[in-house]
Amino acid sequence: MTATITSFPIGNADSTRLILADGQRLLFDFANMEKSKDSGIQFDLQAAIVDDLRAAKKSGLSILCFTHLDRDHCFGAGDTFHWSHAKSRVVPHGVV
Repeated sequence: MTATITSFPIGNADSTRLILADGQRLLFDFANMEKSKDSGIQFDLQAAIVDDLRAAKKSGLSILCFTHLDRDHCFGAGDTFHWSHAKSRVVPHGVV
């Protein structure tokens, strides 16, 4: 198997999944604009990710990477992913 790249149909937002030859799943950005009242997007990104993981018999993503925290790159991520393991490393907005 070769690596595959999927760019999800979420309008002007960004979310790209790479599936490596060994089956690892990497997700770059997560903009579930389907949940946004003003986006007009009907694609449910959360369901697509969950369905893919179940089909591949994976318990989670290998890597989740946010290129930056603008709304069109991270919308809905807080409602989708579990952050408890990362709380000590989260930097509050506006703190550098």
